[in-house]
Amino acid sequence: MSIETCYSCQSGYYGSNCDKLCSHACSEDGCYQNGTCYQCNQTNVYGLNCNIQCSSLCANSRCDRWTGKCTLTCNSRCELCDTNTGNCTNCKHGYYGNTCQYVCNNRCLNHSCNHKTGECFSCTSGHWGPFCNRSCNVCINNTCEGNGECALGCETNHLSPMCKTKCYKVCNATHTGSSCEDILRCLEDCVQIFTSSDCEMGGI
Repeated sequence: MSIETCYSCQSGYYGSNCDKLCSHACSEDGCYQNGTCYQCNQTNVYGLNCNIQCSSLCANSRCDRWTGKCTLTCNSRCELCDTNTGNCTNCKHGYYGNTCQYVCNNRCLNHSCNHKTGECFSCTSGHWGPFCNRSCNVCINNTCEGNGECALGCETNHLSPMCKTKCYKVCNATHTGSSCEDILRCLEDCVQIFTSSDCEMGGI
């Protein structure tokens, strides 16, 4: 007596006589008549029988069901990655951007910045501004606040608070710190023969 060949099997079985069990790695849908899984029951495997591990270099170890090619490649600078968009939800230290493709400004203290905007949390000495790309100008000890105002005052012959403006050139500059209260009025003496506070009227 000849045994008839089955043309379809109950879920979970395959073979010409439907006497073989589908791989345990197949999804609940089972497998084709030749034993190939319809789908895998895990996302980190691939192959005809879902028995090959996806590369650990694939984002979240996800790969193509048939080829094993990574289905989503995230920047290696990501700490966490959105598997639907490829965007990083957090970056490794020193990086920022949607895919952590940018490097924090080296003037950011400890090379640390907001992982979305790149703005520094704080600046290295002598710099200020959201991205620490502005200089403290001529502040004493090159020290300024987050808004650029000199914390310890200005170097000689410059006006507070930003110390960008120089005193009138004839103000006496023999001491450390500002030597004028505005551009034309000296705090102390005038140089050479100028004697009035505005240093414009001559005298002996």
